[in-house]
Amino acid sequence: MIGINSVFVNKAGDFKLGCLDLLSEQKTVTPLKNFPDLVDKKYKPPELIKSDWATIQEAPSYAIDTWMTGCLVYEIYNGKFSRQEELKQFGQIPKTLQSEYPKLFSGNPSSRISPSSLLESKYFQ
Repeated sequence: MIGINSVFVNKAGDFKLGCLDLLSEQKTVTPLKNFPDLVDKKYKPPELIKSDWATIQEAPSYAIDTWMTGCLVYEIYNGKFSRQEELKQFGQIPKTLQSEYPKLFSGNPSSRISPSSLLESKYFQ
């Protein structure tokens, strides 16, 4: 799972990913069940907080990562948050990303924006 603690920036300004402590095949929920405290509760989507394994298995494989990407985007532009309610505010998130940003946090995991759709936004053009 990728979060703010997984992103490192070197002196050249290159982003690097690390702290990939838990990797599993898509649609495998066993690691999530076995290591519930691996991710801080504030970063978890509602279905993971509720341990709603049926919803997690039925959702697109990217649904949890999409939520956590939204948390990462928020923290990159606004700093750390303490409550999920803060994620509803744009703060310093660029206007070119604001139309897609709320779609990262859809309450219905199946309605969250896909990574490919997110990459089509004006922000990434």
